[in-house]
Amino acid sequence: METAIKETIVEQCKAGKIPEEAKFIASTENKDVNFIVKEIASGRIVVLKRSPKNSKFVGIGHGLRTKLNVNLGTSSVGEISEEVEKAKIAEKFKIDAITEMSMCGDIDKIRENIFKSATMPVITCPIYQVAAESFGKNNGFKFNDGEILSMIERHLKEGVSAVVLHLSMTKEAIQKLKNTKRIDNIVSKGGALTAAYMIENNCENPFIENFAQIMEILHAYDAALILGNVMRSGGVCDEMDELHIGEMKMNRNFANKAHRHGIQVIIEALGGHIAAKNLIKYTKFYRKNIKFPLFASGPVPIDSALGYDHIAASLGAGIIAGHGADFLCCITPAEHLALPTVEDVKEGIITFKIVAEFADAMKYGISERDRVMDEARDLHDWEKQFGLAIDGGERARQKGKNLIKGIGCTMCGRYCAVDVMKKYLNKI
Repeated sequence: METAIKETIVEQCKAGKIPEEAKFIASTENKDVNFIVKEIASGRIVVLKRSPKNSKFVGIGHGLRTKLNVNLGTSSVGEISEEVEKAKIAEKFKIDAITEMSMCGDIDKIRENIFKSATMPVITCPIYQVAAESFGKNNGFKFNDGEILSMIERHLKEGVSAVVLHLSMTKEAIQKLKNTKRIDNIVSKGGALTAAYMIENNCENPFIENFAQIMEILHAYDAALILGNVMRSGGVCDEMDELHIGEMKMNRNFANKAHRHGIQVIIEALGGHIAAKNLIKYTKFYRKNIKFPLFASGPVPIDSALGYDHIAASLGAGIIAGHGADFLCCITPAEHLALPTVEDVKEGIITFKIVAEFADAMKYGISERDRVMDEARDLHDWEKQFGLAIDGGERARQKGKNLIKGIGCTMCGRYCAVDVMKKYLNKI
């Protein structure tokens, strides 16, 4: 391990110091720096940063704008070039973080190229690569705890900002899963890999068994810990049960331990599939019980939107973020079907950019962008409208290619309600 830093950002803020990261977040979020310092010290705000650190930081949590993550990486298929193109799309549309999840091909090279192609923080789930490399040697799940710890440090040394670890998959939880009444059992890949390792090697969860060493590694790189959402539901019929609640309590416990050790923590919750009627209730439950930033992949509130799950998930994500979730994962049209294409990733990103704006409008009120858009629309100022559009006006320009400044769109033409009322109100 490289020489550990003296103080993490949490420890600096607890000591009343004002680190550069806090100043940056205060500036970009238009918040008082003392508020940012206080919330980092409490655990309610987390700062993701690239290591070795650059000048860009992302603040996630209480009082801040809703942030977005996009998952990239090969799975059973995939090429470096395509994943790099996806990273470039994420960079173009200013996504806040990338989670690199490759499990085939040259995984180190993929990560290296993503670092070169994007400036935002990168998150990984180290057990993915450990398992992939072990299976590549025909060893299956016969790897060991030392290899897991080594992979965590390897990722952080390369510049990864946070790692996703699944601590809520215990021997007791596995026994309960055998008797669960759920339709869908475990849909978390990281959780399933952790469980398979435990069963194959007849051991307890390696992340729990080596928690103290993991804390030392994270402290040395001032990296964040993301506690994985293993027990999330894979279908809307499976409501919150003992496994959900047990995971919440366990993740909260480990989050508190990590934070006392000077480590920043994000907790995955509210992901997977949640029935529409339960979205607000479950969000309030997690928000009441967890002070740390909440990260959600999904949730999908109806299960019949196959091929359009990015739209279904956007509805669930908008509601939970509007009621307190802090960090969302972009879902693509390929969800449940295939490794997403570059175009799928773009579609998912734009959809969830809209979600984030919607959630922030719920939390903080109408944005300045929307106010200016309203004025531009009233004036038929098409160029200003295109410039204000979430995707930079790409689709709007395509749809409105025949628009002329000062003239209504072809939907209404000379019968435009805005123009008619301006003309005839002036006659009164």
